[in-house]
Amino acid sequence: MKYLILIVIFLSSCIKKTDSDPLFSLKSRNKRFNGNWEVIRYYYYDGKKSGKGGSGDPAKYYYSIKKSGDWLICDSQFNTIIQLGYWNWVISDTKKQSETSFVLGYQRTSTPGGHFHILERLSYTQIRTREYFDVSDEKRYMIYEWKRRE
Repeated sequence: MKYLILIVIFLSSCIKKTDSDPLFSLKSRNKRFNGNWEVIRYYYYDGKKSGKGGSGDPAKYYYSIKKSGDWLICDSQFNTIIQLGYWNWVISDTKKQSETSFVLGYQRTSTPGGHFHILERLSYTQIRTREYFDVSDEKRYMIYEWKRRE
């Protein structure tokens, strides 16, 4: 009976907690998020891809997310650091927002604040996030497609 209780507790920690999580995962949310990522950013206006400056072209970045709470934007080989900052899960009064959002903040820059990302998917190999230009305007946003790079 004692082993059955331990198994149930273990399995309950592996089951999907939010809509952005996979159905079953042995990796914690932090372990799924930490790592090297190729990120493609798409601009949307009124539900249609519009691209930066109306071009329709996506932007590509290479992020390295560290378990220490740091993030780096690097070259495609992850050798040269282009920009750096900190990241953290959103601390909120609403549990749902805390589990489905994170912030990429800046260090060593005059830009205050950071980018507020809403998770749409968080697996070990792929992440999909949404960032609004303005919270009051849901028609203008960016979609980020993250693919793990090892």
